[in-house]
Amino acid sequence: MVNLAGRTLTQSLLFNRERTPVVSYKFIEEMIHNDLPRYKAIGVDGLAVGMLGQRLYNDYNTEYGAPRDEARNVQEKILSSIKDTLGGVQGEKTNIYGLPHVNYIRGMVYDNSYDLFSDESVPFVQIATHGLVSYSSEYVNNRQEDVNDFLRDIEYGAVPAFVFTKAETKTYVNSYGLRFYNTYYPDWENFASEQYQRYNEALGDVQDQFITGHKTLAPGVKETTYANGKRIIVNYNLTPYRSGDLVVPEHNFTVVRGGGGQ
Repeated sequence: MVNLAGRTLTQSLLFNRERTPVVSYKFIEEMIHNDLPRYKAIGVDGLAVGMLGQRLYNDYNTEYGAPRDEARNVQEKILSSIKDTLGGVQGEKTNIYGLPHVNYIRGMVYDNSYDLFSDESVPFVQIATHGLVSYSSEYVNNRQEDVNDFLRDIEYGAVPAFVFTKAETKTYVNSYGLRFYNTYYPDWENFASEQYQRYNEALGDVQDQFITGHKTLAPGVKETTYANGKRIIVNYNLTPYRSGDLVVPEHNFTVVRGGGGQ
């Protein structure tokens, strides 16, 4: 991609200082058009995309350039062609315009920008998209605050996501473009199994359900309601939350079924 000054746009590679050129969307479209039949021929049933559907640039490349509105259309065409040909598309922090063309979004935004004054974050995107497409937040084994991040996933209706490696993590220290520090599968096997069981307990039967309600019951206590009547109360506090017969342990959640039973 080329900016208005005629310079090639570049992007930093995560935690190292190297920068790499950003490829024009129209060039990607041409490349994908040529490669999709080859992927299908070898049995590939989906692709994970990076910046596609994530960012919009004005591109002044003389051969593959496109203004932002056209760049959006090109990205949608690429995502749609992948989904139609292979069946599956995994997005990365995908924007709203990409939603009809992806099956799953990893790294969906789960906090506000802190550019505006607000009392608390509201999971607007999750409320709008749950039941239409599945999504996760940060990789579980790359969390900053394990318990709070887990509870936020439960509150927001997210699915778990891990990143694993066969080799020990130290093998990848300072590897090109990687930012993971704890990926060795044997270290995570038992914990991952436990996490999936807890996610499934809370969210396994509502993945196809719309979120119909979200509110604060008390400071640090959130309630999410689904179309089938299921309610999930999450308690971020260090003390139990009590309301009548309902008790939510500290740093935990409680499921209330549609009929009212827990």
